[in-house]
Amino acid sequence: MSNFSEILEFQELKEEEIINIRCDVSGQLVLLKLDNIEEIEETCITLSNSLTRKLTLKEEANLRWAYYWLNLYEPEVNASNVERVTGYIKAFGHLCKLSLFKEASKVLFTYTSQTDDRTLYNRLLTWGYYDDLIPLCKQLLYRVDRTIDCECLSGLGKAHIEVGQFEQAIQLNQKGLEVACLIDDKRFMTTFLGNLGRVYSHVGEFQKAIGFHKQQLKFAKKYSFLTEQGNALYGLGNCYNNSSQIGQAIYFFSKALSIFRETSDREAEGMTLGALGSAYDRVGKFKKATSFIQEHLNISCQTQNSFQQWLASYNLGCNYINLKQYNDSLKYFQKCLDISRDSKDRYRESMTSHAFGVAYTRLKQYLDAIKSFQEALEISNEIAHGGGQAMALLNLSHCYSFLAQTQVAFSYSNKAIEIAHKIGASDIKAFAKSSLAHAYWQEKKYIHALILVLQSLLILKPWQNANGRYILAETIGKIGGIICGFFSEISARFIN
Repeated sequence: MSNFSEILEFQELKEEEIINIRCDVSGQLVLLKLDNIEEIEETCITLSNSLTRKLTLKEEANLRWAYYWLNLYEPEVNASNVERVTGYIKAFGHLCKLSLFKEASKVLFTYTSQTDDRTLYNRLLTWGYYDDLIPLCKQLLYRVDRTIDCECLSGLGKAHIEVGQFEQAIQLNQKGLEVACLIDDKRFMTTFLGNLGRVYSHVGEFQKAIGFHKQQLKFAKKYSFLTEQGNALYGLGNCYNNSSQIGQAIYFFSKALSIFRETSDREAEGMTLGALGSAYDRVGKFKKATSFIQEHLNISCQTQNSFQQWLASYNLGCNYINLKQYNDSLKYFQKCLDISRDSKDRYRESMTSHAFGVAYTRLKQYLDAIKSFQEALEISNEIAHGGGQAMALLNLSHCYSFLAQTQVAFSYSNKAIEIAHKIGASDIKAFAKSSLAHAYWQEKKYIHALILVLQSLLILKPWQNANGRYILAETIGKIGGIICGFFSEISARFIN
């Protein structure tokens, strides 16, 4: 490199220096240091020897836009979360167009304000803006170095878990683990083991998920990664919670909570309190669950974590359904809908629409429920989420059974069972059997219906699962109705 230029450090660039930027023979942007006439003359001679060239109009335009968005752009005072970081995202895009990937990586991992200890990368994850984060990580992947590759693969892996694209999440996290092993980065190895545990828990492969989280915990303890120890314990609690081993779940969540409080990680503390609430909800301790989940919501509001606000509001809504306080549940689901639409999170929007449908079903407002389930189905089809498709279909079946349109109900249930078999979701199979049972009940085929209910309850055990308790209560109510109807008919005949 000649002595009159230096490799461009974009964050330290002054606006008046933009006109002195050139491109060298390796494609690097360099800043010419022109302080006197002699240097200008030397520069002209050097340029004529083709060591550097002037930027094209397009390159200069991208450079000026990157400078503007990074240094001059000011969001409105009451700007939304995404508007607050728009300048960073726009600058990142213009730098990538100039192939300044190292500079772009600095933007992605830049702190977004002097009072904020989160980088742009972490903020997008925290806010649930996965549609913004995914393309940024994809543009940087394999462009800078292997440490940045690990960052990008971790971000992509986490984002794909959150939007329900589990196969892609597994591939990305496995690739990330390979790269981390290649550069012997123990922290990233621990992170990817945890990510793989999370995704396998989501798809119902709990033993495999537990195996990954135990490896994560082993690494975290060996290398004194205290936060990762908490994450591993939380992951184990989540696996046991999802597999209805609630005592084990509460044990691991409680240990994780102690670590997150020790490390003053408020967001993780709130998330774990919410998880404890979910565990207590599963065993029917609804008031205790409400207390934990409300604390989760309070913390997520304090930390301005929109994803955790969604999760806490969603769990409170579900908890109020179990308490039969349906208007309260609708209020919290509306909060969820606002958050998911603000962050353009279609996966969670579909979950929220589905939750609305469940609440309307319990209120016996079946037409409103059908509308909500149809919305959930449309979004699930759009994002190719099999579990969401199956759940929407079987709940549509349930509604049409209540409306005595049993043939429509059978059609939806059978479609749900096909998807459940395809994705290997045993809990969805149980729901589908329950939904079919309801349709048979409407046709007064009681023996067939009871057999299907029993098959369902063998999977969704009522003593461990709130949905199992609901199915059992509904079945007992139906049997009671039949018995009462039978004795009423006998009494009427006897009187006559």
